[in-house]
Amino acid sequence: HFIGLGHSFQKYEISLNTIEFSEYDGATLPPINAEPKGLELELEASLQYAVDENEIFKIYTNYGTSEKDILNRVILDSISDVATGYSSNDFFVNKTIIQNEMKETLIANVKEKTWHNVTFFQLRSISLPSLFE
Repeated sequence: HFIGLGHSFQKYEISLNTIEFSEYDGATLPPINAEPKGLELELEASLQYAVDENEIFKIYTNYGTSEKDILNRVILDSISDVATGYSSNDFFVNKTIIQNEMKETLIANVKEKTWHNVTFFQLRSISLPSLFE
């Protein structure tokens, strides 16, 4: 389709997409450095999300081509905010509780701020930075 000089289409993937925070090749982003009460931790996590296709106009008018950058920032901030409410020890003792709270926070924040739907979240691993190992 020709839409005029200086104009282009912005594509949005409305299928399920995955974001992975880990050290593995092919990961979307590196592990998350979280600072709960106590020691700093490295968190490996993954989530799946989909664009709310009824909100594409809002996404485009608010974020333009920065959609994924904004989405990644909201995800990182949400996970970090939950992490600060727990001690480092809690991550090893109560991982499931923390994972569930992170998922609920992600669902709410990502929907409210970016008009995407988080469908799956997994806190895959928790480790101390290499300085402490």
